[in-house]
Amino acid sequence: MGAFVPFVGLLGLAWLLVVVVLIVLDARAVPTADQLLVVRQTPRVVGLDAVFTETVTIGFLARTGADAKAAFGRMSLELHGSMPAGFVPVELGVDADGEPFVEVLDELSFSAGQRLELAEVASGGAPRGKRSAGGRDGERRVEAEAQEQRAQPWTVELQRTWRAHRRGRLALGRLALLPTGPWGLARKRLVLGADEVVQVEPALLGLSRTLALVASERWQDLGLNRMRNRRGGQTEFESLRDYVMGDEPRAIDWKAFARRGKPTVRQYEPERGQEVVLLFDCGRRMVAPVHEPGIPEWSKLDHALDAGLQFAAAVLSQGDRVGLLAFGRRLRAWVAPARSGGQFARLKHAIFDLQPTPDECDLSAALAELSARHRRKALVIVVSDVADPDHVAAQAAALARGGRHRLVFAAMNDPDLLRAAADTTPEATGLRAAALAELATRQASLDVLRGQRIPVVDLDSTRAAAPMLAAWFQERRAGAL
Repeated sequence: MGAFVPFVGLLGLAWLLVVVVLIVLDARAVPTADQLLVVRQTPRVVGLDAVFTETVTIGFLARTGADAKAAFGRMSLELHGSMPAGFVPVELGVDADGEPFVEVLDELSFSAGQRLELAEVASGGAPRGKRSAGGRDGERRVEAEAQEQRAQPWTVELQRTWRAHRRGRLALGRLALLPTGPWGLARKRLVLGADEVVQVEPALLGLSRTLALVASERWQDLGLNRMRNRRGGQTEFESLRDYVMGDEPRAIDWKAFARRGKPTVRQYEPERGQEVVLLFDCGRRMVAPVHEPGIPEWSKLDHALDAGLQFAAAVLSQGDRVGLLAFGRRLRAWVAPARSGGQFARLKHAIFDLQPTPDECDLSAALAELSARHRRKALVIVVSDVADPDHVAAQAAALARGGRHRLVFAAMNDPDLLRAAADTTPEATGLRAAALAELATRQASLDVLRGQRIPVVDLDSTRAAAPMLAAWFQERRAGAL
């Protein structure tokens, strides 16, 4: 019995030694950062509420395909990754009727712990210009070794689909790659740095349609009153173009019709070179979310920036100069009016990442800043919302001190309030009464602003571009600029 105890102890020690050797061998079989290349591919720029795909490719660099199969064929990989709060995971699919759908998921992860199949890809080294698990230096080293050794990359590819629901520069979260050895005894953690950024810009809903309708002068399709062509005054003949449905018959050039054999209209334009400045309120009145069936749930500022950029594109296409100023308690962005080819890109770049703040916008300071920065007379469209009854007098006084510029106040309304006021069902009686009272208060505040002899436009927040264009055309016709 006494001899058996040492034997058991030696047997246990031998077994422990075997386990340690297996762990060491298993750990040596796990690829290092120099042998792995992790490539993350996402669009650099996406529109707000757009769906995009993130693709992660894991490559193993070996001297021969046999080496890759020997290592990866017996190994599992786990990939863990995260995204900023501005992205939500979605699943794309087709319903029973064959219609595509996008479903928002509570959680979306890569196939953690799943044994990943490898596929051979074209040789020639690692992809260029990408990030590796070893960082920039590791990337260069791996690529250099791959070229020197004529390595063959073997890869697996994983994808996740996201929807961007917040504007701005959003840095991607870190990726952690966890390869496990053939016997599952050893695991390494390789981290891919989060140095890539996705730029989420306004979606510009309806921009192409707005530009097409403005180019064809089909104002009624934008909800605008038709701008009558006038000879002399502030308009002059520009060109002939084909007749499109909606043009006034009086605009047809009958001589050109006879020569060309198809309806032709004479196109006139007001004097070009006028100046427009969009002044965006980035304060607390623009924080409220806007709910509209079939429309993404954005804040008022999201809709204001989207409509403002559509408006700017249309005005630039007509030859006027456009600039912008964004303000909260302080200056947030400024772009001087211009009409060069790159002006629209400058306008979009200046405001795409602006977010509303809980502070009150200092409209007096914003208009004073504009007067100091831009001394030429311009049409200034203030995109905001009407103040509450306790502060509307101060808002009106600030607009009255607008200086040399011609002001238009564009108030973003609340579709939820309008729907509640229109709901006549018995169960909604109390809510409807409250909504009607709130609308009456809002109308009284708008009347206070109109009392300053300032044009006031009550905008549908989800369709704000057309009324802003209408105000611009009205000022052009009135010769105020």
